[in-house]
Amino acid sequence: MSAELRVEYDDPRETTRHRKAGALEKRAADNGLPVFNGESWEEHVSAWIQLEDVADDCSWRLASIAASLHRIYKSQAAEKFAQEVKSNKRTINLFSQVYRTFQSGSILPNLRWSHYLFATQYADDPIAAIEEASTKDWSSYHFYKVLRGLAQPELPAPAAPVELPEDRCQLIQSDVTDAASQIETESVDAIITDPPYPEEYLHVYEKLAALASEVLKPGGSLLVMVGQSYLPQILASMTPHIRYHWTVSYLTPGGQAAQLWQRKVNTFWKPVLWFVKGDYTGRWIGDVAKSAVNDNDKRFHEWGQSESGMADLIERFTQPGDLILDPFLGGGTTGVVALKLDRRFIGVDSDPAAIETAGQRIATDVLG
Repeated sequence: MSAELRVEYDDPRETTRHRKAGALEKRAADNGLPVFNGESWEEHVSAWIQLEDVADDCSWRLASIAASLHRIYKSQAAEKFAQEVKSNKRTINLFSQVYRTFQSGSILPNLRWSHYLFATQYADDPIAAIEEASTKDWSSYHFYKVLRGLAQPELPAPAAPVELPEDRCQLIQSDVTDAASQIETESVDAIITDPPYPEEYLHVYEKLAALASEVLKPGGSLLVMVGQSYLPQILASMTPHIRYHWTVSYLTPGGQAAQLWQRKVNTFWKPVLWFVKGDYTGRWIGDVAKSAVNDNDKRFHEWGQSESGMADLIERFTQPGDLILDPFLGGGTTGVVALKLDRRFIGVDSDPAAIETAGQRIATDVLG
């Protein structure tokens, strides 16, 4: 890090500001927010990269790093930092702003990171907006629409489940282990899904493969977006249940690229593992799919993928009228795109908030 960007504390006014920042960090820790204690430029870069390799559910920890960077090096450093961690200046500054806005408060258990992100971006009084969202138990999607003037602040009470046409779309609240009992055997043309990547979730891949072997039609495809850190373990757990066919390269151009610090790799793509139930008899497939540049959509779920990337996969592997299953529904991107492309869809998620958010999104963006 160049010396001119480093903030020194020789000036008494800077010393006072530094002490105030330390007091705010202590308060943030007392309120349950993560606090980054690194000081050097290299520590900030390394911590950010390692968290990005773990998962997308580390948003508050990433925000604490961005806020620390802003405190020590000031906002002029964001562009250089973004280049080193393969992100973008806007993301760094926004994460820092979210953290600094709410560091004197606490993380409310019924709200997601995306609530705080939307409040910081769009609310005149972010703290008051968050309190209202928590009190009224708004989903992040409804909260976003209220802030953007696209929905009324009051939801119907009680919030009834969204009615979706069963011949086109079905949402099921269930763990992946139990989902097969609620889906007709050998009825699904393709499973297209994006399970969690961290090591602690590796057990879900075997359950996913077992589900696919039961509900896919003969010759049906299972397409699983994965990280690259645990590929041997994932393949070992899935192949006893369903046959591996190929790996599709899913390109993530622009600021979506990540740097895997432990492996010393800059990655601009992720694997989509392609399994087939029995023999594949479909059409020829090109094995490179991609998301649009910088189209990393986290509006509806911390692990959300882009509609452009999902559209590429769906059009590449399915036909209009096919039934697509996503057992890790999340914010509902796969379902929204599938329905827009005249496919039928079943979404499964163990989180009732995800079911609600996806249902509202489908009802508004597709069926409304």
